[in-house]
Amino acid sequence: EVPPDWREPPAEATFCGYNALPWDSTYWREGGAWDSPQGQWFMKWYAGELISHGDRMLHTAKLEFQGAGVTIAGKVAGIHWWYFFPSHAAEMTAGYWNCKANDGYADIAQMFARNGAVFDFTCLEMRDGEEEEKLHCGPATLVGQVRSA
Repeated sequence: EVPPDWREPPAEATFCGYNALPWDSTYWREGGAWDSPQGQWFMKWYAGELISHGDRMLHTAKLEFQGAGVTIAGKVAGIHWWYFFPSHAAEMTAGYWNCKANDGYADIAQMFARNGAVFDFTCLEMRDGEEEEKLHCGPATLVGQVRSA
């Protein structure tokens, strides 16, 4: 259950706009509200809701196609923008709770494994350093993390 005083975003949190950079936001910047107990609680809850939904969908697909010789698979986006920035803002807003407190891709891989499904991943062809440095991209490092999951 959410503590009553956490039902609203932190008062000091500013989210800026859709194309804002994480360091422009008091929520996503280094040491920002995302890293507070309230922010970590929210990310755990948000990612957990998405994992629960994925579990239900994969379980339903497994039951529907049982015995049909069909391999169930799901595509997981390789969200590598700001991967090297502490908040992992792009991943976190997509519901991947992947930061110093948690390995979000391990959670996703476990969901696929529980349901006997194949984990299909993107950005395998990309290398670190191919994007502008200010974007803190890490596609190859991310692929390494996913392989370990």
